[in-house]
Amino acid sequence: MENFNQQINQNQGITPEAPNSLAVMILGIVSIVFSCGYGIGFIPAIISLVLSSDAHKQLKNNPMAYEATSAKNIKVGRTCAFIGIGLSIFLFLILVFIIGAAAVMNGFH
Repeated sequence: MENFNQQINQNQGITPEAPNSLAVMILGIVSIVFSCGYGIGFIPAIISLVLSSDAHKQLKNNPMAYEATSAKNIKVGRTCAFIGIGLSIFLFLILVFIIGAAAVMNGFH
């Protein structure tokens, strides 16, 4: 069915976006926001990386079948996902440091 839709779109001169390319970008951006606000940015970041792996493979196998912006969306999404994971780890370490410092200041009561 997907090949049939691609064939119809190619006959009409329309190239679709790579599967999940927009979702990868959105989840990557959400991971940064959630890392800063809620500290759970690693969840959408991991989902974004998994989806980007599949989308990148499909785009690599048949690059002419998809829009050029799909590759950019995937790249931006992956980059944002890595930033989101890095921020989540960094903020978690800061939280551990603050809790440790508070425990030391209170004498482990």
